[in-house]
Amino acid sequence: MDLTIVAVSEPNKYPQFFRRLLQLDCLILPVLAALVPPDVNIRLIDETVHIKKPNYHKLKADMVALSVRTSCANRAYRISDLLRSRGITTVLGGIHPTVLPEESKRHADAVVIGEAEEAFPEAIRDFRSNRLRPFYRGNTGQSLDNLPLPRRDRLRLSNRPLVPIPTIQAGRGCPHRCSFCSVARVYGGTYRKRPVSDIIQELQVMKQSQPPLLRPLTHWRDRLLFFLDDNLLLDRRYAKELLLRLAPLNKRWYTQASVSIAKDLELLELARQAGCCILSLGLDSMVGESLKQVNKPINQPDFYQEAVERIHSFGIMVGASFIFGFDHDDAGVFEKTLDFAIDSGLDFASFHILTPYPGTPLFEQMQREERLLFPNGDWSRFDTQHVVFQPKNMSPEELQKGLEWVWKEFMSLKSIRMRGRQTANRWFFWPINLFLSGLFASPLINTSEPS
Repeated sequence: MDLTIVAVSEPNKYPQFFRRLLQLDCLILPVLAALVPPDVNIRLIDETVHIKKPNYHKLKADMVALSVRTSCANRAYRISDLLRSRGITTVLGGIHPTVLPEESKRHADAVVIGEAEEAFPEAIRDFRSNRLRPFYRGNTGQSLDNLPLPRRDRLRLSNRPLVPIPTIQAGRGCPHRCSFCSVARVYGGTYRKRPVSDIIQELQVMKQSQPPLLRPLTHWRDRLLFFLDDNLLLDRRYAKELLLRLAPLNKRWYTQASVSIAKDLELLELARQAGCCILSLGLDSMVGESLKQVNKPINQPDFYQEAVERIHSFGIMVGASFIFGFDHDDAGVFEKTLDFAIDSGLDFASFHILTPYPGTPLFEQMQREERLLFPNGDWSRFDTQHVVFQPKNMSPEELQKGLEWVWKEFMSLKSIRMRGRQTANRWFFWPINLFLSGLFASPLINTSEPS
């Protein structure tokens, strides 16, 4: 049996020069590869890195499994429709098929709902026995003990940039129930953690999965790491154990965290000793009423400045993400957010438009209020960079232009110089910010149609 697994990418991407130069390693591909029986021939395709290959009109496979996010759902459907027209069986899985399985099934032979550890191998067994079912449901809330180690050795150079940043996941889920977030729907309303010993074992195995031509970069690359968890340091007891075990490994890593981490000086010191170089905070908004609206009162804008200064004092860089378009936002929110992002010395930041993803309370609210601008599911716009609903206190055009203005100003050389004076690590700050400045100045290319 020949199986191809595809991590589908958004239909609009930056030029391949940037994607091939620096990129996070795709984790879902080696995770799924680890679930496949050893007698199955596997091909892995990460479209984020090499989106123009393969030629789906000529792809040879018995089955193709596609991992799908909402923003790339329309592209995934086109790819799946094309493959099915050629007699190839397709299976869709991921966040989007999990929340909209019936829609996804119209474009696939089978849909995997939820987590894949049990459901995906079952779908492969049924296909080989010629009794594939339309839906396979994973066991949400299952234990994360003794998970198969991701098969990173199956990644080839076509699925890795010149400077790949390894990724790993310590746990799944989040106990917070922000109305715009689909994590609780997919993983349940808890944070489930892998045993620390399993994580350490995976890190040791990762050293052995380097493609031959990357060996000259191995020493440098082995020190980098990105934890994909939404809030790695949420469970203080677990975080302390993990950080103490990480410290001897001499890693340089970054992850996402709640702004409340700045109140725990002991944990920040342990993170510093364990090699943490960046903490990315989900600040979301500078407007307190907006945070209450989406059920995130844990964030207090009055504490943001102090939080950045505290984290910087431990030699850790600070990234932050912001969202525009809440019902309490007006046209003044853009300048207010930009002023804070620059004046506070944020090393990195990302800016987004509030996006009502299907399966979230926000999506249901927008449906009830008939505020969705694309009710029939033009999912390619659901990428947090396009307006897909009617804002309350500004027009869709104002919201779109405001986002673009903030991005442009924050990534300007003037902003980089001002923020660089406060950075905790100038040697890392400058090259990454200059790279990002060039990236965001580049026009997007459209790759919506499968080649």
